[in-house]
Amino acid sequence: AIEEDEDMDEEETDMLQEEQPKTAGRKADTRTLPELLTERHDILIERIGTRLKTHATETDIARLFIALVEYRFMRKCPIKTFRNALYEQFNEQEIVHERGIQKAYKNLISPLGNSKKLVKDIGEDHEAIEELKAYLSN
Repeated sequence: AIEEDEDMDEEETDMLQEEQPKTAGRKADTRTLPELLTERHDILIERIGTRLKTHATETDIARLFIALVEYRFMRKCPIKTFRNALYEQFNEQEIVHERGIQKAYKNLISPLGNSKKLVKDIGEDHEAIEELKAYLSN
């Protein structure tokens, strides 16, 4: 009887494995914008939507990402997750592709020349991010 029971367990295990094939890679992060935001969801979503109507370039979205994370309005996440959440939330709005946003973000967080300051902390990028933080926090 014990041998029969062991055979049954092996058969059941084999059947379960056949039904659910393993997929390669990491599981996709499919959080929505409200799930990514830490607080004041309605207000922030409305302001982000308004902002995207006039500022929707790769650099604009990278700055928005930086402002939301630095002000801790949003949980840290990959740019792809953030871009997809924006796309789902504002589907009537044209959202640029994630590669461009990633390149703009990489540029913003890279050091400026030989200095220790980052591009995002100097000049027009710094002003734009600070203005975004003020806009989002009021």
